[in-house]
Amino acid sequence: MSTAGCVLFLIDESAAMASDFPDDGPTGPTNAPPGPPPVPGKSPAPVVANPNSKAIRLATAVNAWIKRTAGHSAADIALIGYATDADGAAAVSARWGAGLAGRTWIPLPTVIAEPVRVEQRTRRLPPTAPGGATVQNVEFPVWLEPRTAGKAAQLAGWTRCAELLTEWSSFGAVGRRPVIVHLFASTSADGNPQRVIEQLRQHPSNPIILQIHLRSSRSVTPTLYPSNIFYLPAGAQKDLFKRCSPLPEDWKSALQARKQSLQPQAVGMLFNARLADVAQALNLVETHLDGATSGTDPSAIAAAPVAPLVPAPSAPAPVVAPIVPEAAPITPMAETPPEAPVETPSDSLTPDAALTEVVVDSSWMPPAPVERTGPRAAVFLLDRSLADPYGSALNSPFSKLQERLNRSLGLLSKKPTGQLHVAMVTYAGDDGGNTDVRTEPWSADQAGREWVTDADLATAAIRIEETVEEHSNGIGGLISIPIKKPIYVEAESAGPGSLVAAAQHVSRLIDGWSQQHGGMVREAVVVHFSRAGWPSEDVHSAAGELAAIGIPVTQYHVLLPDAPHPAVTYPTSAEGLGLPELQAVFEVSGPLMGAATGEVSRPGIVVPESRGLTVNAEFDVLAESLRVGLTV
Repeated sequence: MSTAGCVLFLIDESAAMASDFPDDGPTGPTNAPPGPPPVPGKSPAPVVANPNSKAIRLATAVNAWIKRTAGHSAADIALIGYATDADGAAAVSARWGAGLAGRTWIPLPTVIAEPVRVEQRTRRLPPTAPGGATVQNVEFPVWLEPRTAGKAAQLAGWTRCAELLTEWSSFGAVGRRPVIVHLFASTSADGNPQRVIEQLRQHPSNPIILQIHLRSSRSVTPTLYPSNIFYLPAGAQKDLFKRCSPLPEDWKSALQARKQSLQPQAVGMLFNARLADVAQALNLVETHLDGATSGTDPSAIAAAPVAPLVPAPSAPAPVVAPIVPEAAPITPMAETPPEAPVETPSDSLTPDAALTEVVVDSSWMPPAPVERTGPRAAVFLLDRSLADPYGSALNSPFSKLQERLNRSLGLLSKKPTGQLHVAMVTYAGDDGGNTDVRTEPWSADQAGREWVTDADLATAAIRIEETVEEHSNGIGGLISIPIKKPIYVEAESAGPGSLVAAAQHVSRLIDGWSQQHGGMVREAVVVHFSRAGWPSEDVHSAAGELAAIGIPVTQYHVLLPDAPHPAVTYPTSAEGLGLPELQAVFEVSGPLMGAATGEVSRPGIVVPESRGLTVNAEFDVLAESLRVGLTV
């Protein structure tokens, strides 16, 4: 152990890091070098080639910091990347290569002698440089190689941090406070990391946790070192605030000396950070290693293992939390491929022969038909809950539902009508047992808006992910087709919330939209993506909240229940729905628009009496149904 302390870099290597870093000036090589595999025995992850990507520009900043700091500090350093591997499992690994491969904690003087390679880079000089030169060729050692693939396995990454901090503390007496620097672009895809981060904050070594979310939009002002959670937008920024350490006094003094406005209770959080903000934060870490104690008495610190994760306590009855608009990351929209072919249900589970029909009596009735005039509203309502939000969320119902929501919006964007207005709402339980309901703002050119038309969806995605899909070539072979997938919402899972509270929020949202249009609207459709599991009475109470609006509201449901259940697609009766809440959902689900008139047709699947409901199956006619009556 070095008495100069340690720094642990935790780096997002998910596909989100392949998106542009909207900052000024080029940096990094024109081509990304190949990176090592995430874990032994797995295929190497794809590497970004965009020289302006977050991955490449961040790698440049971290490599420059290592080169600069290693010349005057003996601190230990660990470099950890996280993503998912080719099999979709969490992949967390040390990112050292060459002679350092396989190691975790390494003294900086040792690191400086073992780069993966040394590149020739061009460095810009200030206008007052001797001789009037504007650029200079320099040797640039590389330790961190940029890599992007899969999803952001943050929970696995933070769990590894806890293990490494305990390992480092066990080496001997702690000198300066450890520093953990998390650099990322995406929310956690494998579960809520709040609990393990809280345990890290309580570790006897008293680590300084610095959270740096990389910039996604030039139009959104960076949030730097906030001091009060109540002034932050609901959602990602509030979540991140709870995962940071208060700034040490010497860090605050250093920032104030650089004209950074700070309040006394400022924390180590940067959201939508520019490259200059990242560099400034890394300078604080460098200064800390040079000798600042950051208010910690080393003699009062003893090594101790991090407490194991325990199941979350059951939440009390939910109540509605205050709703505050959330800031969302933003990237430009790219071209999307033609609408995908019809998909047959692929998530079917083994039917249970013992399933029997359960009849649920209800006075709720579907809305009566109205004259088709004016625009239509569509609210995409996403249930963000998991039974265990602190457990793995990879390939969970929530993860699959979020993917289906994004895919559905992508399909809507391809054949716009201009008459379909779309909003996104997510809900789940928060740490206090309340229901956190959020109207998710759109991104890119539609930043900050609650409602956009389907024509606006082409410029409202957070980012575009490029993948390759294999399809039959018609003669027994396969062809690879590149696909660009727009990502509109990227939420983080949490505990169960109240369906009724979510319905109340959606009701207010639709009512406000209707008033904006002078009441001259045709109807609204609420498309609910959920893992189900609510009491049947909550299903009917939520439907009652929506029915109370002054315009007809039709409910569609895309359900992936936790309990095993056979696939059901556009049913005409409750027969075959073996869970009580699914019986209730059938009753409140509206007729599938376009089925009765033949405008939406799937032979043998969609019939005139079909309802807008799928269970463990794709809702492959959703885009077509929402457009019915809106196209000329």
